[in-house]
Amino acid sequence: MADLVERFATAIDTDDYATAASCMEEDAVYDEAGEKKLVGRDAILGYFRSSSEWGKANLESLTYSHEIDEGNPLQIRLIDQLKYGGDEIAVDHMMHVSLSKHGLIAALRLEYPDGERNRVRAFFEHHGLALRSE
Repeated sequence: MADLVERFATAIDTDDYATAASCMEEDAVYDEAGEKKLVGRDAILGYFRSSSEWGKANLESLTYSHEIDEGNPLQIRLIDQLKYGGDEIAVDHMMHVSLSKHGLIAALRLEYPDGERNRVRAFFEHHGLALRSE
């Protein structure tokens, strides 16, 4: 279980969507902080890909990293480093993973700490960037 979650998180960090796909059920579900819900591995990975491509095309730099919670390997702390206009921001959020009976990822739920989304929105607004949405 921990190996699968680590492999998935590393694949997402490095834009390796083929590896990420191999970790997921075809009908996986993604819930982003109650604001966005996607159904299907292809839809989820398409969203991750387009978000990464947008960020890398519109920001000075964008890097992803993660930490797996040793006490709960189904919890991934995501840290996105964004840089624009000489300013940097680290976006800290948590992804909760649910596995299917086949041992693949069946659901992903993304949560932000209180105030984190507003902090990110303020960064984008300060630099005249529109938050990408689909």
